[in-house]
Amino acid sequence: MIEVCQDCGDKEGKAFWEWVLVVLDRGGHEFMSDEEDATVIDERNAKARPGKQILTLPWQDPYFVKLFTFIDVTTGIEDMIFGPRGPTPLRRIRVDEVSTKDPPSKLPKTFFSEEYLSRLSQPQKHALKIAKEDFPL
Repeated sequence: MIEVCQDCGDKEGKAFWEWVLVVLDRGGHEFMSDEEDATVIDERNAKARPGKQILTLPWQDPYFVKLFTFIDVTTGIEDMIFGPRGPTPLRRIRVDEVSTKDPPSKLPKTFFSEEYLSRLSQPQKHALKIAKEDFPL
């Protein structure tokens, strides 16, 4: 998407996608959503096909649900621009089921839900080793 924005002269779009890469790099793999295999119904032809259920991470700031949903939707936009390549991606469905995945440590405070942090004891917060760096969202 960075290349698409650059080719179109969209400086704001290019800056946004570059920032997304910084966020994803800073969060790392452990920060990403927790997924489970699922069977989903394809809305186009009502056939069942493999997919992924995206579980809720109670410790993750709600901003990231919106960001990751936007990124998932953008995959479809890329296909419209470039044409589909490779196998059809698995459909990803967000569900209310809460993940039991532990939060990663050493992340900026802004990556965590304020509600989640408010429920932690001081030793639990200390165990997270929250980064001192400021990372505005």
